Amino acid sequence: MGKKYTGSSGDGDKPFSDLQARVSARLGMPAGISPTDGIRWLERAAAQERQLGLARSWAHDPNRLLALRQALALSAAAARQHGNGARP
Repeated sequence: MGKKYTGSSGDGDKPFSDLQARVSARLGMPAGISPTDGIRWLERAAAQERQLGLARSWAHDPNRLLALRQALALSAAAARQHGNGARP
């Protein structure tokens, strides 16, 4: 069985923040921004992708929209876990 992502570091598990960093980097989120700004960035990116879909643009990627929504949920969960005052 492989290693799993957890909120704590024990028994060789990968920290939850590593998963969040990898997903954010794959989506093109700027590095080094605060968690609150990261959540805002993901919300704006998802809204823009949604608008492309509504306009029936050739550039719309439904898989990217799904990934943005999942990353937003992941970031919100991480913010709640760390209690840094970011919006849920």
